[in-house]
Amino acid sequence: MGASGSAADSVGRMEASANASDARAVIGTDGAVASVRVVSAQVHPDFAIAAVDAVRQWRFTPTLLNGTPVEIVMTVTVQFSLSE
Repeated sequence: MGASGSAADSVGRMEASANASDARAVIGTDGAVASVRVVSAQVHPDFAIAAVDAVRQWRFTPTLLNGTPVEIVMTVTVQFSLSE
């Protein structure tokens, strides 16, 4: 392969097609995101960082179990829109 070898081409294709990142978030009893991590297998590191940063800012209505707030784990999908 030449200077524009398949490794660089593959990264470009991966970046162009990776428009979503799945993350697993733990939502605390106060509705704040207690922890979050990306669970998608093939996500560019920049997208993974952006997804985690975004989800950490989210706030939820606390989930109640028998009237008591409980911690939950949820999977969220962060969509990305790329423009040239």
